[in-house]
Amino acid sequence: MTEPIQNTEISESRNKRPLIRLGLCCAIGLSLALGVFLRIEDLIAWREKPGMAFYKGTPLLTTFDGYFYARYARELAEGNYKPIDELRYVPQNPAREFPPPLLSLLIAGLVKLTGVSVDWVCTFFPAVFAVLLFFPVFLIGRSWGGTFVGFVAGILSLCSPYYVNRSRLGWLDTDCGNVTFTMLAVYLAMRSVTTQGPRRSLYLAGVLINFIVYLQWWDSTPYVVVVTCLGTLVVSYVCEPKSWRRNLVPFAAVASVFVAIMIYLKGAAFWVDLVPHLLGHFKYISKAAPGDFPNIGLSISEQAKIPFEGVVQISAGSWYLFLAAALGTAQLVIRSPRQGLQLLVPMGLGGLTFLYARRFGIFLAPFLGLGIAYLLLWLRDQIGTRTPRYLWKGLFISALVGLLVGGGHLVLLNTASTFWPVETPILVQGMDSARVKTPPGSLIWTWWDHGYPMQYYGRRGTVSDGAYHDGELAMINGFPYATGDYQQAANWMHFYAVRGIDGFHRVYQQLGSTAEGLRFVRHILAAGPEEGAKLIEEKGLEPKSAWLTFFFPPPSEQKRIYMFVDERLVGTSYWWYWLGTWDIGEQEGMRPVFVPFYDMKQEGNQLIGAPSFSVDLEKGMHSTRQQVVALSSVVFRDGDTWRERTYRDVGMIFEYDLVSGWGVLSSPEIHESVFNKLFFLGMADVRYFRPTTMLRGVYQLWEVHSDQVGPSQ
Repeated sequence: MTEPIQNTEISESRNKRPLIRLGLCCAIGLSLALGVFLRIEDLIAWREKPGMAFYKGTPLLTTFDGYFYARYARELAEGNYKPIDELRYVPQNPAREFPPPLLSLLIAGLVKLTGVSVDWVCTFFPAVFAVLLFFPVFLIGRSWGGTFVGFVAGILSLCSPYYVNRSRLGWLDTDCGNVTFTMLAVYLAMRSVTTQGPRRSLYLAGVLINFIVYLQWWDSTPYVVVVTCLGTLVVSYVCEPKSWRRNLVPFAAVASVFVAIMIYLKGAAFWVDLVPHLLGHFKYISKAAPGDFPNIGLSISEQAKIPFEGVVQISAGSWYLFLAAALGTAQLVIRSPRQGLQLLVPMGLGGLTFLYARRFGIFLAPFLGLGIAYLLLWLRDQIGTRTPRYLWKGLFISALVGLLVGGGHLVLLNTASTFWPVETPILVQGMDSARVKTPPGSLIWTWWDHGYPMQYYGRRGTVSDGAYHDGELAMINGFPYATGDYQQAANWMHFYAVRGIDGFHRVYQQLGSTAEGLRFVRHILAAGPEEGAKLIEEKGLEPKSAWLTFFFPPPSEQKRIYMFVDERLVGTSYWWYWLGTWDIGEQEGMRPVFVPFYDMKQEGNQLIGAPSFSVDLEKGMHSTRQQVVALSSVVFRDGDTWRERTYRDVGMIFEYDLVSGWGVLSSPEIHESVFNKLFFLGMADVRYFRPTTMLRGVYQLWEVHSDQVGPSQ
């Protein structure tokens, strides 16, 4: 009997498949582990200096916005998530979205599943979730040139410096998933065009599922999500003209479902408002003047435009890798324009980094990986088609060596610096003390970057935060810090806390213009009820008594208000003072000088401290390595009182306290501000500001009282 002939090559190939799959899984695991390590290695430094990163044994976050998602996650885990958010945008108190943000839902689910605290889950979640970008980038690269190309693309994408920075330990924000969902939209749309049969239906279903998930993930910008997901689908369809007829019906059906989903979730007005909202987003990132008030994007570091060299550094870490990625991307578009154009949407998002704002640098991460991977693929292809082959082999091997060196450089670059929490433990202590020292329902008046952290740790309402901080609201928020009048500041806060933004708008409309209305609000709140009644008569506002109680709400309508002043406001003084002193007619605010110094001591007639400076107390001159400034006066603590030494009529003012070791060089206007008088000088009119918590030079909490309308008025 004849034995059947075995195909040994097929048999050996089948036997190797499990090993290949095991090796593939190990390689993927190592790639993901590297991505996670780059993002959590800061924990080593945090453990060495817990006083900079932990509060009561729990880690702090490295971004302000993270506390928004953390608070919602905590409320979901505790079962306290309510339809109205009583802590945000007081007194308007916006309705919450339903369902809640997906990021908060995932964290709350992990908290319930694992029993780990919200703070720890929030700290590690972005570092782990961000590495999922590997998969869509790997799949796109593999579809071009196999597994090796996919791996190179995936690993390098995870190592892009700015993407690492915005998904590090504690950077709880949607950035850790935005790029992943965008690239997944590209891959699914691309495959749905090139695949036939039942698998195409699966890819189209994936397009819809990814859209719905992405919409819940980046919940604050649904218009951008719609354009991104629908745009990738349209681009993929257009890039395959040979299959237009075959794909028309299924693609039109999916697009119709897109439209229906948004009508169901947001109403038909969503599509009417699509273009105006996108133009609004564009004005924000381009820092265009929106009208009477300034574009708040000017004051936000992540919205700043950076030079070309800066883009190179945040995206690739070096000119070598950046040029390699750019050359590879160019080769892709030239050699395979259809494949290249399918990346048009993420290219557009990444391109905004060059034109408008650094925050879009996260979308350059896939192009670092895909560009270099395609360049390697192109060099490899030249070996078999171009001569002399040894030259192309040499170039390919050199490129591989360069890739290893460049990859090593990226690892070193990403581990060279430590990202610390944005709120120091001592300031968090101040926010926590606000929770203890103030009754529930109180309003904490704090600058908007403290909004989310105060809501999280203080569990008290704020007027503004990381989302509610447009130019007008920022002006309202900053004005009580910037004015030099205690009475005006206190009345201003109580007026806004009761009447809200609509109260300001009512005055604007009544007096015929925003400029005139704002001027009148400032004037009457500085005058008080008695003089204010005369001002109301002069403007012909009727009935007078109703307008008087409108500007000076009775106690029955008022909230308990506390002003939080802290050391961070020193560093941001340029912006809150500029915004708080905004003049609509001039379209400008006052630009202050407010420079702090520490570790001060006196040696004879010289004051010295850090950063390196000296003050000649005889001549009234302030000197640093860069410049010498003439002082008009020096204000200093003498026991329990403040004294002033005058030198000349015009000049800067230097104030200092040798007991606490601090000093400040300031322009005269901000020297007279309520912030400076409360925080540095500890001086207040107790009719309006009464100390609640005082940690001089770090944070203070002042209870705010306003004028009341008397019976005779």
